[in-house]
Amino acid sequence: MKRVVHRRQISLGAMAALLFLLIANAAVSAAPARSDDTPGQYWWERPKVVQVLHISEEQVSRIRKQTRNDVRKSAELRKTFRKEQAALDQLFAADRLDEKGILRQTEKALSVLASFTKVEAEIQFKALKELTAEQRRELVKMKNMAVEKIRKTIQDREENRSLDES
Repeated sequence: MKRVVHRRQISLGAMAALLFLLIANAAVSAAPARSDDTPGQYWWERPKVVQVLHISEEQVSRIRKQTRNDVRKSAELRKTFRKEQAALDQLFAADRLDEKGILRQTEKALSVLASFTKVEAEIQFKALKELTAEQRRELVKMKNMAVEKIRKTIQDREENRSLDES
């Protein structure tokens, strides 16, 4: 009996960890937001990214046209995911944990997140098709630099915390 309970706890923990990783992955943008950019904008809407990549207004216009419906769908899925996540948070905060309810709600949240991730991938693919090979390579460099900057920031914070705790 203890083995079954232990496996369920591990399974629940693994699902929670997977959910966290998927949320974190969805949060990472293709390019860093700048002070004059609105957070949450797609990279082709960020003036500095457009400037660095030398994206023409015609390219931006085609990208907007190609992605318009998917962007709306993405916004709806993001809103739905937040609702599902809030419902999951309520289950976690309850006086008594309902394992079946938590697992069911986790599956619902993951299903919405999977749909959101798929739509976001489709948006990115449609946008990338409008760029030249050189523009795509430069965008990848920008993304890698942004990810490295985030990684470094996290590492620095962890080092500062460990120094503070010493």
